[in-house]
Amino acid sequence: MIYFLGDVHGQFDHILPALKARTAIDGEQAVIFLGDIESPQSFENVIAPLEASGIACWYIHGNHDTDTQQSWRNLETSTHRSLDGRVVTIQGQRIAGLGGVFRGLIWRPPEKQKYSNMDAFKASRFFKPTPYIEGKLLTHSSSIWPDTYDQLALECADILVTHEAPSCHPHGFTALDDLALSMGVTSVFHGHHHELLDYSEAADRMGFRSFSVPYRGIMTMHGELIWRPSTQVKAQEIY
Repeated sequence: MIYFLGDVHGQFDHILPALKARTAIDGEQAVIFLGDIESPQSFENVIAPLEASGIACWYIHGNHDTDTQQSWRNLETSTHRSLDGRVVTIQGQRIAGLGGVFRGLIWRPPEKQKYSNMDAFKASRFFKPTPYIEGKLLTHSSSIWPDTYDQLALECADILVTHEAPSCHPHGFTALDDLALSMGVTSVFHGHHHELLDYSEAADRMGFRSFSVPYRGIMTMHGELIWRPSTQVKAQEIY
């Protein structure tokens, strides 16, 4: 079984107990973090108990993963586990990933893109050496770059995982609908908004199923939510 993990924001203790309770039901297990991981140490160290239990771990990054240089570096030690901009076969399913968020300075659909990739951004007149240069680079490490999006659109997949939401969410993006349709996916799972919403009525219109995985939630690839905090944190408290 593949599980999708909502924004954990540095809290991991709930994952292994929840999945151990499902081992007899679901058999072989893999997890995909949907961004805003905020790993407090090397990601390899954080997921070591999961890996030791035979649970394969993958991730995409979110906007809060570039809040600090250390948080980003903790993920960079595990880039081989990142699904951003590529398709990986996990338990027979082709999983595509698009991490990060749309930002107006780079590209916020349906507005026209301003920079195609990080190199183009660095070469622009806007990007000049200042005391804040490292902060800008760090922030936009979690921006969605048009080149990444375009390259992914040429691939085929069964499931697309994103941090941002498709258009079925009130703050979602039609560009993600277009990406999902280009790739031929049947399902999209996203985090970011910390909400559990019912998108079932939008499936026919969109041409694929969409699922919002709530804050720290754990959802199966069939859309079943198997765990969430007993006291739900409001989206605006962390978003």
